[in-house]
Amino acid sequence: MELTGSRDYNRRSLEKGIHMRFLFPATLFAILALPTMDTNAQSFDQQLAWCNGQGNASTDPDLVIKGCTGVIQSGKLVTQTQNLALVFNKRATAYGRKGQNDLALKDYDQTLRLTPNYAEGFFNRGYTYFLLGQNDRAVQDYDQAIRFKPDFALAFEYRGELKLKKGDTVGGNADIARAKFWRLNPR
Repeated sequence: MELTGSRDYNRRSLEKGIHMRFLFPATLFAILALPTMDTNAQSFDQQLAWCNGQGNASTDPDLVIKGCTGVIQSGKLVTQTQNLALVFNKRATAYGRKGQNDLALKDYDQTLRLTPNYAEGFFNRGYTYFLLGQNDRAVQDYDQAIRFKPDFALAFEYRGELKLKKGDTVGGNADIARAKFWRLNPR
């Protein structure tokens, strides 16, 4: 299963440090079809729906957190590493929406332990580091995101902005040019 995602982008939000939405990988929806084996099937299905941001959970990060936590604790995904990683990523995103960046970082770390080549996970963790003012760590994670997804325009853009902020005009402008290229020439 390939891990992919989409993200709303607003460059002014990065420059102002405004919290933006994190990536929501579409592949997590594939686990909705998982068979359930026990009498708590309805509960698991509800938790999975909340984790996926369905219904009221689309605007309520607490429901997403509750749903993802239930899915994690159920143990039903323990052998499905990529799906479990996506659940941790979703919960981290919800923590980020609430401004609980320390909890978000823990879940992003777990996401990356489960799927160490997940570009979007590195990007999301990097963005959280950016929000915390840890720009060097953010750049390191953007580097990894680009390593695993060389056409990751948003990672180039954010890394470029941070390089410019540090005074690296050449590197920053080069990254921004690459971001523009990949937006115009997606793979």
